[in-house]
Amino acid sequence: TSGTLSAFTNCTGTASSNQSFNVSGTYLGSDVTVTAPTGFEVCATAGGSYASSVTFSPTNGTLSSTAVYVRVSSGTSAGSPSGNVACSATAATTVNVSASGTVNANPTANAGSDVAICNGSSTTLGASGGSSYSWSPSTGLSATNVAAPTANHTSTTTYTVTATDGNGC
Repeated sequence: TSGTLSAFTNCTGTASSNQSFNVSGTYLGSDVTVTAPTGFEVCATAGGSYASSVTFSPTNGTLSSTAVYVRVSSGTSAGSPSGNVACSATAATTVNVSASGTVNANPTANAGSDVAICNGSSTTLGASGGSSYSWSPSTGLSATNVAAPTANHTSTTTYTVTATDGNGC
């Protein structure tokens, strides 16, 4: 193998960006299987379908340098997954590439209780649980990127807020 993997970072529910290293071999008598550790997945192409393992077939016993793409899977729970990506073939020494990462929990957004107000009146909405906010729709709001915008109502409107924390989750 050649290359190493830097620490991965992602949010729960989303796969991390991929990174790659290269695998190669000579005098191989079988396919080379690359197996991801728990919480990770591998693929033969950057945009392909990721799985727990991927297999490469040598030509006349030789596997030319081939990229292996690795990422933290979207189903990995918050925490610090780590382990070795194992590159193995029959009668060959298994080579490990270390993989580690941080999976950050998503923030819990709270938009408070529903509010009913009279037509033409205004009220201050309030959100918590994040470090930045995005309200939609923007109709009738004083701002869409603050925790507590003022809503000026002319009709029944249901607002949705998305909270993002300091980790981008």
